[in-house]
Amino acid sequence: PSLQNGTPYAAQLQRLADAGIVIPAALSAAAAEGVPTQSALTESFPAFARDALAAARATEEAAEQGWSAIVRRQLGVRSLTPQDGMTTDAILSRAEANLRQGDLGATLAELDSLTPPAAAALTELRALIAARHDAFAAATAVGPDLN
Repeated sequence: PSLQNGTPYAAQLQRLADAGIVIPAALSAAAAEGVPTQSALTESFPAFARDALAAARATEEAAEQGWSAIVRRQLGVRSLTPQDGMTTDAILSRAEANLRQGDLGATLAELDSLTPPAAAALTELRALIAARHDAFAAATAVGPDLN
């Protein structure tokens, strides 16, 4: 439950270690403070996405003209449903959809396909998602040792 709800779980890990179970580094890394919750990641995504789009649009759309380009640049409009393609907006739309579905591996894969400067704007969020993903993967790996 602690892993799921984002609360610290160092005491539980210590009991497992005391019982001779090897604790993977990915699981112990966030034990003192807990991993970010799924809802916290989902709620924080839009702000990070807007920052990434603003950074990317300075280069991606510099040559694009017309009212739609101006509106996107000025208003920070972004896609809220998954889009095809390799633009920053399309990648972020798919990443957010994967995150909302709880598929952290697919979310990370999408984020890893971003190029600078958008990728740099998402460094913190990517690290938070990876911490949750890696901790859950490590907990799954430890599971058989508990039986």
